Amino acid sequence: MHSIGIISTLLGFLVAADARVTFPFSEVLQKGDLYDNDAPFNCDDGCTIYVDQSYWHIEVAQNGEPIVTFAEIFGNISSADEGVQLPAGENYTLHRNFGNSDEFVFYVVSAKAPNYGSPVSILEAGSNLWAHITDRLHTIMTSENNLVLYGFTGTFAPGFPKIYAAGFDVASDTYGADSCSPVYSSRSLNPQLSTISVTSPVVTVDFGYVGDHSVSTTTTQGEMWLKTPVSSTVYTSEGFVGCPFVGDQLYEKETASVNDEFTLDSSSLDISAVSFNLQESEAVQLRVNGEKLDFSMASSPSFTKHYDANTFGVSLSWKRGTIQSSWTVQLDFGASAATSTTLTTEKATTSVPSTTTAKPTTSVTPEITTSNSHVLSILVVIIVAFLAL
Repeated sequence: MHSIGIISTLLGFLVAADARVTFPFSEVLQKGDLYDNDAPFNCDDGCTIYVDQSYWHIEVAQNGEPIVTFAEIFGNISSADEGVQLPAGENYTLHRNFGNSDEFVFYVVSAKAPNYGSPVSILEAGSNLWAHITDRLHTIMTSENNLVLYGFTGTFAPGFPKIYAAGFDVASDTYGADSCSPVYSSRSLNPQLSTISVTSPVVTVDFGYVGDHSVSTTTTQGEMWLKTPVSSTVYTSEGFVGCPFVGDQLYEKETASVNDEFTLDSSSLDISAVSFNLQESEAVQLRVNGEKLDFSMASSPSFTKHYDANTFGVSLSWKRGTIQSSWTVQLDFGASAATSTTLTTEKATTSVPSTTTAKPTTSVTPEITTSNSHVLSILVVIIVAFLAL
C-alpha cells in the first residue's frame, strides 16, 4: 500500500508580540521583540552574538550608542557563523532605525554558557547546507518557516542523534531533571533514512560524541513530513522550545493549525509525545488505526505507545487555542515486508533544493558547504538513494 500524505497548514493571527525566549545562558530575539524599535539583552559576563540577516538598519547599541549593525555582524556566511564577541557590560540593546516587517533571528550566548564555542551555521532562504564536523554539537539558525534535517552519518549510540529547538547552551546535562525535551531522539534502526522537519529559528543537533559525523539541512516554506519504513518523522507546534525553565515563552509563531493524514505499510509504530501548557480545549487529536490518542496537559502531557501491525492509518489534527501552548510528536516506523519504499506526497507550495556534495574530512575544523541550487528536490535525492540500495 502506498503512503498517502495530506498536509495542510493554515495561517492564523494568534501571534505574540514578544517572541523573546530567555534561557539561563542565552537569549533568542526575533522581529516581534522590536515592536517599539528597541530590545535590551544581557551580556553581563561577555557574550557572542549571531544573526541570520544582513540588515543595515538594525544595530547593536550600548547606552544608546551604535556599536555594530546586523550587516557588519553578518558580513558573509563565514563571518556570520563565527559571530561577534562583545565585552562584558550593561545596557546592551537591539535598535531598529526604521521598518517593522523584517524577519531575523538574533542569538546571544554568555561566555559562561555550557558548550560555549560550539559551531553555529546560518541557513539563508532557499539554500542548503552539508556539515561534516567532529564537534559533538552543531547549531543552525534560520528565519525561514521550516528547517529540514536529513542524511545523518556517523556511529551513533542509542538515542542519538538528538535535535533540540534551542541553541547549543541548552543541550547539556547541566539542567538535570529540567533538561530540555528534544524534538527528535533517534530510536529507529536507521537514522540515515529519517527526514526531520522542525519549525524553529534555532536548532541544535547533538550527535552524541566528538568524532566524524555529518548532517544535511535545507529550508522550506511549509511543513515536510516524510514517512518510510525504518525511519522517523516529527510534528511540532510552531514556536516550540521544549525547555521547562522558560515557562510559557515561545518563539514567533504564525501557524495556527497542523493537519496530516497518511497510510503506511510498516511492521511497528512507536509514538512519543510531549506538551507544555496545552489546554484540553486545544488537545492534539491523534488517531492510529481508529484508536483515539488525544493528548493535552489535562489528559496526557507526555506519553509513549507501541503498536505492532502490518499497516498503519494515522491522522493528526491540532488548532491553536492559546498563545502559550506547545507540543511535539515523534513517530518511529519499523520495517516493511514490501519490496519498495514509498514517500508521502508533500504540500505543493513546499520547495526543497538539492543537497550539495563535499569531500569528507576528519579535521576538527568544521567543513560546511552551502548552495542555492534549485535544480533537484530532496525527494529526488532520497528516492535515488533508495533505488541504489
